[in-house]
Amino acid sequence: MKVGEKPENSGFREDMGRIFYLMGKSSSGKDTIYKELLKKEELRLKKIVLYTTRPARAGEKDGVQYHFVDEETYKSRTRRAVPEPGDIIISREAPMGAVGIVPEGLKC
Repeated sequence: MKVGEKPENSGFREDMGRIFYLMGKSSSGKDTIYKELLKKEELRLKKIVLYTTRPARAGEKDGVQYHFVDEETYKSRTRRAVPEPGDIIISREAPMGAVGIVPEGLKC
């Protein structure tokens, strides 16, 4: 299958986005792959800013690399049975704190 093609009977809808998450060890090439994928306009990729409970590192800005929140805020956005706009819908534990993904324009 080529980029932009959709499989028959896949249930894919043009009005719904997909979430792709690159995960790997530190220095494994995630950023390089991500930057190359962003160059492919036909993929229509959008950046998702993650939420994290770890402290910001030097040079990081809230809302750019991550949304930096405390544990209480993070937990309150992951515990609802039905998500509300702004809630975290995917969560994982990382060595330096929790990381969550909230798609832009989430509609429930």
